[in-house]
Parts: sequence; structure tokens; C-alpha cells
Amino acid sequence: MTSIESLINEKRIQHPPEELKREAHIQDYESVYLHSITFPDRFWGNIASELQWEKTWDKVLDFQPPHHEWFVGGKTNITINALDRHARGEHRNKVALIWTNENDEEEVITYDRLLRRVCQLAHG
Repeated sequence: MTSIESLINEKRIQHPPEELKREAHIQDYESVYLHSITFPDRFWGNIASELQWEKTWDKVLDFQPPHHEWFVGGKTNITINALDRHARGEHRNKVALIWTNENDEEEVITYDRLLRRVCQLAHG
């Protein structure tokens, strides 16, 4: 069996540490999943409401098979939602990125610092 076949047929289950489970954003995956497939408009509307919108949508999903349109009438800027809202909000001093540089040193960058670096590059 090739290495990719062994990965496809992997049967082991890796359980997360208890501390990680306690701090997880989703505590009961099965109930969240059931809610998402039972009430998709409500589920995705709640998720989307956590983002910043210039104009809130009129309808979460307009599905006319085979075409569909999400967040009909809504307007947002995904780049603001990716970084800016975190850097300017309560996550400002939380870790956004951990990486190892060319000197094999680990660097920890907060959302605030990451936004400042992005702005420096954009102004360059």
C-alpha cells in the first residue's frame, strides 16, 4: 500500500486534550451541525452577524437551482473583517500569528502589530 492509500484508510481517532476541549468555541458539534442543516438561513445569518457589514442583507440565501446567492442585498468588505476589526477591537493584543523566521526564531505577532505591518507594506 502506498503512503497516500494508508492515509485514505486511516482509522485511528485522535482525541484532543481535556483543557483544549473545555476552551473550544464549539462545545457540542453534533447539535451545532444539526442546527446548521435544519435551519441554514438562521445558522448562517447568526454567523454572518458577527462580521462588520456596511449594509445588512435582506435575505440570507436565495436558492433557485442551480443558482444561489448568499446575503442578498448585503454589502461588506472582507478585508476589514479579516484583520481590521480584530486589531481595533477586543482582540487587539491577542496573538494573530506565530511563525518561525529565517534565523529559526519564533515570532509572536498580535492583531494590532500585524495591522501596523500590513499598513507599512501598503504605504511602501
